[in-house]
Amino acid sequence: MKILITGGAGFIGSHLAELHLAQGDEVYVVDNLSGGSQDNIKHWLTNENFHFFKANLLNWPELENILSQVDRVYHLAAILGMFRVLADPVFTIEENIKTTECILDIIKNLAHKPLLIIASSSEVYGDQAGLLDEDMPLIVESTSKNHSNYPISKICNESMGLAFYHEYGVPIIIVRLFNTIGPRQTGRYGMVVPRFIKQALANEPITIFADGTQTRSFCDVRDTVNLLNLVANNNASIGHIINVGNNELVTINQLASLVKSITKSKSEIIYIPYAEVYHGGYIGIKERQIDVTKLLTYTNYQYQWRLVDTITYMAQQYHEKI
Repeated sequence: MKILITGGAGFIGSHLAELHLAQGDEVYVVDNLSGGSQDNIKHWLTNENFHFFKANLLNWPELENILSQVDRVYHLAAILGMFRVLADPVFTIEENIKTTECILDIIKNLAHKPLLIIASSSEVYGDQAGLLDEDMPLIVESTSKNHSNYPISKICNESMGLAFYHEYGVPIIIVRLFNTIGPRQTGRYGMVVPRFIKQALANEPITIFADGTQTRSFCDVRDTVNLLNLVANNNASIGHIINVGNNELVTINQLASLVKSITKSKSEIIYIPYAEVYHGGYIGIKERQIDVTKLLTYTNYQYQWRLVDTITYMAQQYHEKI
């Protein structure tokens, strides 16, 4: 196959590139490197099946040409990471929506329409308790806070994608990603697991925001990309919204203790109120537990990485860089 990955020099995108290259596919990556890194893809720059374009999707002259050639598009390009979202609210909502609209507008007119996998987020569920399944109402708790621009942009992407599927026959799959972690992830924009690991390895205080009782479901990126590929391989997925992640639930307090234990760190664990970290722009999410029933129905997947294994692997990688 020929594969296009937008945001392909990023954390998840580079792992998708790696997976498809290993399968013998031809991979096209476009990334403006505002969030991704060329270090993530430098190993393949001499691979004849790998093509990298440093460009912004909104003014990339090759976009229509590439879309007309490929069989599948993973649309991952987006502004993400809480610190970045809060700092650039206008850019977040404009960039996330306009890039998706641009791709959809081109594909709808193509004779050969590639499968388009649009990356959404668990953020669209808001602060709802219990298992989060794809048919639940979506909640934006307050548009007065900059945080809301991110889930709103993702809801818009979902709505646009499904509208183009129904009206123009663009083959669409919406994937709602839940807390993906693993190799190549940085704490640059506030991602909790790499931040905890780096603090622990340096024996610095492990900083928990709020009281640490909030729950999350973390999924190793290598499981995530396998799942994305399997979902895309199943034609029954087209036209559907599918949660993608691992239902292994943990509190942030448990996560901090696990990181400290694995790294044998002497770090103390300290607590910082959300208001001090995010200066009032953040909407607190108490629970985020994924329902993977639909995902496993479409993929029949057996997870390969437990949370403890992923943290151990990441800690070893970070330690080697110190």
